[in-house]
Amino acid sequence: MGSIFVSVVHTMLQVIIIMGFGFYLRSRNILPSKFFENVSSFLIKGALPIYLFSKVVETDRNALASSWLFPFAAVFLLALGLFLSYIVFTVLPFSGKEKRAGIAMSTFGNSAYIPLTLIEIFPLTMPLIVERFGTAVPALYVGTYVLVFSPMLWSVGHFLITGKSDFSIRNVVNPPFIGLVCGFAAILLHLNVPIMDQELFVHHVYLGLRRIGTTTFPLILVVLGAMIADLNLHVEGKARLTLMAVGVFTVRLLLMPACFYVLYFTVLRRLDFLTPVHIWVLFLETHLPPASNLSIMVSEAGVNQGYTAFTLLITYLGFLILFPLHVVLFLQLIG
Repeated sequence: MGSIFVSVVHTMLQVIIIMGFGFYLRSRNILPSKFFENVSSFLIKGALPIYLFSKVVETDRNALASSWLFPFAAVFLLALGLFLSYIVFTVLPFSGKEKRAGIAMSTFGNSAYIPLTLIEIFPLTMPLIVERFGTAVPALYVGTYVLVFSPMLWSVGHFLITGKSDFSIRNVVNPPFIGLVCGFAAILLHLNVPIMDQELFVHHVYLGLRRIGTTTFPLILVVLGAMIADLNLHVEGKARLTLMAVGVFTVRLLLMPACFYVLYFTVLRRLDFLTPVHIWVLFLETHLPPASNLSIMVSEAGVNQGYTAFTLLITYLGFLILFPLHVVLFLQLIG
């Protein structure tokens, strides 16, 4: 158990160092906010779609067929988060837009970037993880989860935290979505066979594109660190600020993980069609801090900025501390 914990800590240390580098560059104003905005745009419009496409084509029809669970899981986990957060923020002394902000941050986790980053980083320090779960199929499952999660975040989540409706078709049919769909089409049309054939020219074109996709995760962490450095932490009422963060922390990092284990021991482990990879991705999706995109929403709307900034800071620090313990507990209990 001790060696597993040390390996997980080493993994999280990599995350902290890369995020810390982005935080340092932005906090010292070595690079302007515009630079990180451009990098973020490159990730969303280029690197991430290519990464998702490459991961999907490295799987097969069986993996694609078994991913049907995750759109339903996204709906269920969002409903569970909404239910838990409504209870917590009904008990806490918040109302109106403050209560909605707390519910939004408690309901919507960082369901794409952090799971995908961990799926890629864990094998470097924990070969056990890649031997047991691999990387391509978990990435495919996260992608199918996000197909439902992302539109919900930009519609329901946006309304809760800003009080405004700003949903458009672009929130669904975005470059990562197109990358996933192209990957699905490649598998269904058997185009992944020539793409993965090392004797063919197209395979080496694919390898070149895949290299672009591999830049996704260090850059995501650098941009996330820069976003934290740019957070506006000024707000009146430090007690209420802390109470908001505690409420979101409780739902996202305590209650949602607890619900995962309750579901696992009462339902999930009894379902024969679930594989260890399904359980691994469900574990990742229930052990996350709030979605970082919520800070972009409040910044553009000019509401709840202080609450969102402070809560994101506290919950991300809490995630970095608690997640190694959660992983050790998961590997011990699940086997």
